[in-house]
Amino acid sequence: MPAADPPGDITTAPTGPILVVDDETSIRRVFSRALQRAGFETIEAADGVDALEAVRQREVALVLLDSRMPRMSGLEVLRELRARERTRTLPVILVTGLSEVPDRVTGLQSGADDYIVKPVHLDELVARVRTTLRGQAAWASLLEAELRERAEIASTLAGLRIESTPEQTAASICAELARLRDFPFVALVAFPPVGGALPLAVHGSPAGPWRAG
Repeated sequence: MPAADPPGDITTAPTGPILVVDDETSIRRVFSRALQRAGFETIEAADGVDALEAVRQREVALVLLDSRMPRMSGLEVLRELRARERTRTLPVILVTGLSEVPDRVTGLQSGADDYIVKPVHLDELVARVRTTLRGQAAWASLLEAELRERAEIASTLAGLRIESTPEQTAASICAELARLRDFPFVALVAFPPVGGALPLAVHGSPAGPWRAG
């Protein structure tokens, strides 16, 4: 059954092609055509060795990975992808047979993001690809926002003037952190070698009881 046309959802727009990996040419072509009709670019690999080489040569958005292949199984490919820094978070959907429950369990434990069972309904295939990419895009967006925020904080604190005393400098830091993050309460505490915690500055009021030591 042909896959439905994609909705106009920019959050699922991939940053590269979908890599379709299967040792059966006919299955690869059917999956690729369904994904192409849904608006995705695809590339193909006939086995696990070729899949790893394809991922090494270019960026891909997601790997649609058959679990049972000659030369190198899908599970071996998955473990290799997760062992590499560049592909540790690359989305992978395993394609397994109906009776291959151990493969699905092992795959999920090894880092697969999802699985789909043969015989594959093409609408389900496209839906699972979209859902996985949507989750990846949401995670990447949150990470990017967090990194931007941390960079802003670091840049702002690096530009603060060093005051005449540690307490005054700490007070400036607390005030700036409260402004940047809209925190109701910020405290800067020093931990000398002896004597426990030493509050240097406090900005705002805590929601509950608070003490440094």
